[in-house]
Amino acid sequence: VHGGIEASAMADQARNVVAENGLQDVITIVHGKVEELDLKDHQGLPLVVDVIVSEWMGYFLYYESMFESVLYARDHWLAPDGLMFPSHAALYLNPLTDDQYFADRVFFWQSVYGAKMGCLFEHAKRCSFDNVIIDTVQPHQCFAPPELVKFVDCRTCSIDEVQAFKATFSFKSTIMTNFHGFVGHFSVLFTTEQDILNVLNPSHQPLALNGKAEVVEEGYVQTPLSPASQLLYTKLKQRDPRALQLPTLTTPPDQTPTHWQQCCFFTADQLLLQQDQTVTGMLEVGQNKENKRFLDITFH
Repeated sequence: VHGGIEASAMADQARNVVAENGLQDVITIVHGKVEELDLKDHQGLPLVVDVIVSEWMGYFLYYESMFESVLYARDHWLAPDGLMFPSHAALYLNPLTDDQYFADRVFFWQSVYGAKMGCLFEHAKRCSFDNVIIDTVQPHQCFAPPELVKFVDCRTCSIDEVQAFKATFSFKSTIMTNFHGFVGHFSVLFTTEQDILNVLNPSHQPLALNGKAEVVEEGYVQTPLSPASQLLYTKLKQRDPRALQLPTLTTPPDQTPTHWQQCCFFTADQLLLQQDQTVTGMLEVGQNKENKRFLDITFH
């Protein structure tokens, strides 16, 4: 038996698609919110499923907080040896240079058709840079390799650890350029523990791993990783090309554009960086207290 859950009225359209393909006796579409459903099998027992597939990713991976509903379904219905797709998620940052955007939004006010409006500089910065900009970034605008700032094993992670997290980062500029902020993007993988080991540890060498994906700050949660998941995390962190052999949906600037594009976080002032100069900092992400579908994102 196969089924789908849809909270919106699109559930009716999904049923139409199922029927048009002659699969109405195979696929059942349930209209409702995951958290409000009491699903039973054909014997009236609590439902147990073998696989959960969901496209829950939002901008910057976590925007709209749909992942929590997927984890609810996992915790209530997934079999102990069940699979989740995506199986893993990785969130990345790159440093950003965008002279044109900065010129259009800030330097523009130096002279507006001959009128001096420099007094609007600070106001223009607040209006332009206080919120994330969703845009398609060109690869040449990222002047350092990506840094992995959050890694999630969808099969084992807790709701707490995706509601709030903190990560440090460090970039070394490959060129002399103006620094204007950061670019956020993500990748999700569709794999299994055994496939990870087969691809990343084909000789089956013993793994010396500690089960952690990052240093956990006080007040934040990190579920211990399985050996296979920590191996995957380590290889992604090292940008090991073998990790790209695993089925992956990816959204960085140097790959085919997607509807997620990239998230641009602009700083209020540009900074001239020399080649090999380092930018370090901390990223803090949490749900907005007034609307949990929104994110509060802070760079330190």
